[in-house]
Amino acid sequence: MYITKNRFTCFWVFFVLFSCSTQKSIISEELVYGSYTNSKNKISLIIKSDKSFLFKQELLREFSIGSWKLENDVLILNCEHPKYSIDYLTSYTLKVDTVYRLKMMDSDKIRFSKKILKKKYTKPLQAPARIPSGGFNK
Repeated sequence: MYITKNRFTCFWVFFVLFSCSTQKSIISEELVYGSYTNSKNKISLIIKSDKSFLFKQELLREFSIGSWKLENDVLILNCEHPKYSIDYLTSYTLKVDTVYRLKMMDSDKIRFSKKILKKKYTKPLQAPARIPSGGFNK
């Protein structure tokens, strides 16, 4: 009886310990695409489905372009030289040869340093209101 009771107790202890452990949620790349902003700090990030990005920090007057990849919940931005020379013609400082590591909090929020960037959703176009059959002058 004593051995059976100890086995039962050990089973419950292990069950409770393993069931309470946190599970990492893996965010798929399809959920990452879009525009993220932090209005207070004037930061914007556009992540495109072709694995390119545009990262802009208006207060610092800096911007970066390049390629991105997602590793678990870390978004890695590899800043590269632009393909077109016209991209150099700007009043902002172009950051190249830099790697940013941003934490995906969920599919709608990204943490950059201590700042949170939130996904910006656009509203779908509304169908025009229906005009009454007799017109507006009834």
